[in-house]
Amino acid sequence: MGHPKHLERHLGRLRVLQRRLSRKKKSGSNFRKARLKVALLHERVANSRPDFLHKLSTDLVSRFDTICLEDLNVLGMIVNGRLARHVGQSGWAMFRGMVECKAEWKGKHVRTIGRFEPSSRPCYCGYYNHVLTLSDREWDCPECGRHHDRDELASNCGLMRSSSGAKLSMKASKGFLTRAS
Repeated sequence: MGHPKHLERHLGRLRVLQRRLSRKKKSGSNFRKARLKVALLHERVANSRPDFLHKLSTDLVSRFDTICLEDLNVLGMIVNGRLARHVGQSGWAMFRGMVECKAEWKGKHVRTIGRFEPSSRPCYCGYYNHVLTLSDREWDCPECGRHHDRDELASNCGLMRSSSGAKLSMKASKGFLTRAS
């Protein structure tokens, strides 16, 4: 499921309405009408995000018994000018709260994976990829030859950790993963 981009969908219309509002005489009735149009569009954008997050969280909690969420450094991502608007409008904290609350109501489990735990670098065979950069979306394991998609691997590692209850720890000298007790 892709990002709905509620703000981007309405941004063009919002710019037009705000430009029209700025050209109106402040004490006139046309100014009040234009201000109402801008306010209604802002309200529509503001209400569409929680609506989408409620629908998505309800769907996930009803379909899965265990849901793994990764704890991300949101403030660090917002500092990046290219990601700031997309990250800011996603509402990840709101989504996490909704999932945890609905899972508790239905008796499901929510696991949170720490931001510093390896998630997209370890292979199933135990190899740990040290040279993986953020732009590398796919990689091949030199040990077993298995092809990995970074996002799928991160979700599967989260499930492996949550089902076994063990954390993965890295042996720095060999670059392999072992289960910590």
